[in-house]
Amino acid sequence: MYISSFMATLIYSFFISICGVAFFMESCFQMHIEYKTGDIIFIGASTFVTYLFDGVMAKYKRYNNFIALLKDNIFNLLLMLAATLVCLYYVKDYNTDFNIYLLHLMVLSVAYSIPVFGGRALRTIPLLKTILIIYVWVIVGTVLPSKLYHIQPANFSNIIWEHIFFIAMLAIAFDMRDYEQDLREKIGTLPTLLGEKRASYSAFILGPLAVVVAMTINLDYGVSLAVADFSAMLILFRSPSLKTSAGFAYFTDGMILVRLFLVWWAVKY
Repeated sequence: MYISSFMATLIYSFFISICGVAFFMESCFQMHIEYKTGDIIFIGASTFVTYLFDGVMAKYKRYNNFIALLKDNIFNLLLMLAATLVCLYYVKDYNTDFNIYLLHLMVLSVAYSIPVFGGRALRTIPLLKTILIIYVWVIVGTVLPSKLYHIQPANFSNIIWEHIFFIAMLAIAFDMRDYEQDLREKIGTLPTLLGEKRASYSAFILGPLAVVVAMTINLDYGVSLAVADFSAMLILFRSPSLKTSAGFAYFTDGMILVRLFLVWWAVKY
C-alpha cells in the first residue's frame, strides 16, 4: 500500500509538471513569445516541487509527528531537494523584481499545505482551496510569460479571463473527486457547500463564458480554445459520475495538454 501511494504521488507530480510546462508554452504561443529552454525547465521543476510537496503533506495526519513523516518520505524529499536546486540554478539569472514576484507564489504554495495560520492551512479556509489553485495556475501559465519576456499583447486581459474560466472548471472537477475527503476534513469547496449536483451545474456558467472569451482572443486559435473549454465543461458536468473512474485526474488535467496541441496546430498551420 505504501509503495503504491508513493509511486502514485511521484508519477502524478511528474505528470502535472508536464501540464504546467504545457500551460506556460500555450500562453507563449498565444502571445507570440519565443520561450527559452531554461525557462521551461524552471517551470517544470517548480511545478514538480509544489505538487510533490503537497502530496507528502497530504499524508501528515496519518503520522504522530513530523519526523516520522519525513522518514517515510525521504526519497520524495530528496527529489524535491534536487528539483529545488534546479529551480535555484535558473532563478539566479532572473532579475530581482521577477524573483520577488516568484517569492509570493512560493509562500502561497507552502501555506496551502502547511497549517501556519492559527493551525490551519490555507486550503482549509472555505473556497480558498479552489481560488488558490486558479490563481497560481493563471499566474504561472499567463502572467509569468508576460513578465519574464516583457510582452503584454492587446488581448492580454482576454487571455487571462479565458484561463481563469478554464482552470476553474478543472479545479471544481477535482473538488468533486475530493468530495468525501473534504467533507471529513471540513474543507469548504463548491461541492461540499452546495452539493455535488448543484456544483456540477457551474459548468453551464463557466463553460459558455470561457468559449465566448476564447472567440474574442484570436480567430486563428479561438476555435481551438473553445473546443478545449467545451470539453472541460462536459468533464465538470459529468464529474460526479466520472470521479471514481481510473485515471480521472490524468484525463482531467490532460485537457491542458490537449489545449497546447490545439493552439500549437492553429498557430503553426
